[in-house]
Amino acid sequence: MRQIFMIAVPIVFLGALFLFVFMIKATGSKAAECVIGSCPTELHATDRGKTFIYAVGSRFVVILDSRTDRPEHIRCEPRGVIGAITDIPTVEPPLFALHFEGLENGSCDLRGDYFWAHIIVRETAR
Repeated sequence: MRQIFMIAVPIVFLGALFLFVFMIKATGSKAAECVIGSCPTELHATDRGKTFIYAVGSRFVVILDSRTDRPEHIRCEPRGVIGAITDIPTVEPPLFALHFEGLENGSCDLRGDYFWAHIIVRETAR
């Protein structure tokens, strides 16, 4: 009887530990993606790794620190989903602001040296 107890207790303990870890992972920090109209129009380094959904023609700005990301390294691939808007007032260094507009349905990965976000552009809300 004692042998069964010595085997059963660790198995139950490991099972409970596994369940606990699984539940934490399932409720982890992954934020739900926003929907058209509720996504922020100003993105920062703290938005790294998130997904944003914008309507065709909508505009948003990415404000980053030039000490961690260089403006010339910011790209959205594949190209053509969003386009850069120029001649808009900027922010004080060491920050920089890049303005974009949704051009056509699709998605692209907006990446810099440190920052990255998944951008989805849709004609209408789904």
